[in-house]
Amino acid sequence: MQCSLYALLINKLQKLKNPNKREGAMKDKFTKFLPIYIRDYRADTAHLTLEQHGAYFLFLMEQWEKGYVDNDYRIMKKTLMGNEYTDDVAGVLLEFFEREDDNQDINRQPRLQRERERAEEIYNRKADAARSVAQTRAKPAATSTKKRITKRKNNVDKASTEDKAYFFKGSVIKLTQKDYDKLAELFPLIDLSSELKRFDLAFTHDGNRKNWFMQLQAKLKYQNDKRAKEQQEPRLFKTPRGAI
Repeated sequence: MQCSLYALLINKLQKLKNPNKREGAMKDKFTKFLPIYIRDYRADTAHLTLEQHGAYFLFLMEQWEKGYVDNDYRIMKKTLMGNEYTDDVAGVLLEFFEREDDNQDINRQPRLQRERERAEEIYNRKADAARSVAQTRAKPAATSTKKRITKRKNNVDKASTEDKAYFFKGSVIKLTQKDYDKLAELFPLIDLSSELKRFDLAFTHDGNRKNWFMQLQAKLKYQNDKRAKEQQEPRLFKTPRGAI
């Protein structure tokens, strides 16, 4: 009995020392929703039994939440909600999941891993934008009435000259030549004028007129990164094995 407890303690300590085990252990908000592409899933899993379908879905949910599927028998049984790890279930893991080169105790479904990384990137980008907005709003406002009146007067005086200074002027988005050139330099892979018109229309319909410049930069960066990824990895005509 003492030997069993000692072995269990050693096993837990090894997991705590393993950085890959901790990866994704903290549940983020983006893990609440699992994307399922129905046609791709049916095309790749038509040969599975009902037992294998259930196991596959449980494995997908486990990886989406934690970032990986563990090979440990006790954890595996918990993942399968108390059901036995049968040969049919093991076949699902071998067919659709891959083991880490540096850690054979971790399995990951390749396409789900890419979808998870993309969801995490989008979530972090929105969280950073929201954090920046909150920090901006937290700055103490000017308490001097004279300063507020002067600021309003200056805004009125500049209103007539600002329209002429804009190189791109939309309902919400307004950019000077200098700002336009900077954005064109930062995001060279996209049609900047077309993207500006598209996002200006979206901001107008959403009523989103505050902090639009920061959100615009995030959207343009996403489109530019997407175009760069498409150029580096051309779209495959055949759906990869293990689609979800």
